[in-house]
Amino acid sequence: QNRREPIPSMPGVERLSIDLATEAVAEAARWGIPVVALFPNIARDLRTPDGAYALRPDTLICRAVRAIK
Repeated sequence: QNRREPIPSMPGVERLSIDLATEAVAEAARWGIPVVALFPNIARDLRTPDGAYALRPDTLICRAVRAIK
């Protein structure tokens, strides 16, 4: 919670915890921005050739989408 992590290869861009991402999306909506794209940072040990982690309902992206909705 309440975490910002700079992305070294992308100056000015940060990874946000779900609570901060929710606030950022609300701010975007207030500015009339109708769509945002979420790019989760998935731990390497959870990545598999078949992408099995992506099918779980408790993934980072699923939790973020639920919070934002």
